[in-house]
Amino acid sequence: MSLKIFDKIKHFKLEDFDHPDMLDDITLQMLDDMVEQEGWVKKISIKMHADFAYSGHSDKSMHYMGKAFDVSILDTESGKPLPIIEQFLIAIRYFWTGIGIYPRWNSPGLHLDTRPITRFTRRTFWYLDRDGNYNKSIKQFLSEEGVKI
Repeated sequence: MSLKIFDKIKHFKLEDFDHPDMLDDITLQMLDDMVEQEGWVKKISIKMHADFAYSGHSDKSMHYMGKAFDVSILDTESGKPLPIIEQFLIAIRYFWTGIGIYPRWNSPGLHLDTRPITRFTRRTFWYLDRDGNYNKSIKQFLSEEGVKI
């Protein structure tokens, strides 16, 4: 990646990232576009928990390729994270191909990535359940959060 992408980025600075030089341009632009577009509805900001990493994630993590962010979506006025359901609903409106939901972080948030998809694969969703297990049942997540479906 070239750091020149930051000339086009409106909502983030180099200092917002641990490894800005290792980020995928498209993934970074997507995060910036999400903040820009959602800002028309509700003023939001992003608290960055993780971007590019050399270790500490699953074996095939998109963090190792600069194509993932762990974030909390905040209400700019209060500085507090939006409810996790609202964060998820914002994220699914964009072409994140991997979305992980982490309701029990100290600042509830999401993993967002741009993993490759093919005609045989689709978007991947998961959440960290009450027992600390990764679970792919979004229906179960919604049920745990008290959302009637």
